[in-house]
Amino acid sequence: MFALALPSAAQIISGVVKDERTTQPLEGAVIRSVNGKSGALTDSTGTFSLVCEDSLLIFSYVGYR
Repeated sequence: MFALALPSAAQIISGVVKDERTTQPLEGAVIRSVNGKSGALTDSTGTFSLVCEDSLLIFSYVGYR
């Protein structure tokens, strides 16, 4: 699980989630706001996009620490 601090104004956040070692994109990674009001899943290319007002996002992926 990873966390990313962001400004607290509503904004579109997008990016790509990749394996640190292999740099391969991670399909099905979960990105959610701390308050649980916003969330997204990565697609087959590891890409995600969401609208969020929180200053903290949580990234998780089954099988990773």
